[in-house]
Amino acid sequence: MRPTRPLAERFWEKVDKTTTPDGCWIWTACKRQGQFQYGYLGMYVGEVWKRRKAAIVSWELAHGKPFPEGMLACHTCDNPICVRPDHIYVGTKKTNWHDCLDAGRHAFPKGEDNYKAILTWEQIREIRNLYSSKEGFYRKTTMSQRKLAAKFGVSRRTIRAVLSHQTWKEKYI
Repeated sequence: MRPTRPLAERFWEKVDKTTTPDGCWIWTACKRQGQFQYGYLGMYVGEVWKRRKAAIVSWELAHGKPFPEGMLACHTCDNPICVRPDHIYVGTKKTNWHDCLDAGRHAFPKGEDNYKAILTWEQIREIRNLYSSKEGFYRKTTMSQRKLAAKFGVSRRTIRAVLSHQTWKEKYI
């Protein structure tokens, strides 16, 4: 059975407009479980009952038109349960990813801090020193990449990435 009350009335009664320090209006109803707990609202889309993201419904109510297909509802406030229309903008996956990185919400552990790291900074410096040692007129290395890989228990691809600074980049201050 379809709800008889207007969508806007049903929607806004589930929002706490007592602004937070950053001015957000907080969605108080159903929230997705997990890391990103955005809100959602059950509603009819055509003849089918579906869950819709609360931020998208808020944007649609504010702008009076459907949310663009294939786009994402991004937040200027970095708060996934915020439904304040002027905090929501239409973005692509790329803009959302850049927003995430710029806000520092997605930090990749570097070097030894990465749980997959096999080598240490001390070993990286040793690899680079052993490979770049010079002998004679032409640049000859004391150890080949194959020998370095065997010595440190990693692949030649890893050694090449270390030597070309694709991985294990040192920041100079």
